Amino acid sequence: MLLCISGLAHGEQFTAKVIAVLDGDTVLIRREGGLVKIRLAVIDASEKAQTFGEASKQSLSGMVLGKQVKVVSQAVDQYARLVAHLSVDGLDVNAEQIRRGMA
Repeated sequence: MLLCISGLAHGEQFTAKVIAVLDGDTVLIRREGGLVKIRLAVIDASEKAQTFGEASKQSLSGMVLGKQVKVVSQAVDQYARLVAHLSVDGLDVNAEQIRRGMA
């Protein structure tokens, strides 16, 4: 069951483990209290069925899957996903997806 994220504050910071990468700009994390879908802020990646969609997903997977990430929340979107910036080992994941041409 997904954790209710409506109460998460703008700018909240926490660490959590990425348990799934859904596409090039969306991950699922395990956090105390449940699972949370996170949409990476300020980027847009191709969907799985679109050109480069699978490559973008694989790029993100290589950076974060199974790892502890720092999450800085920005908002909650219309699909109840937490919109956030992620970092792993000091790497800005959102910016790295852009740098790699994957978003």
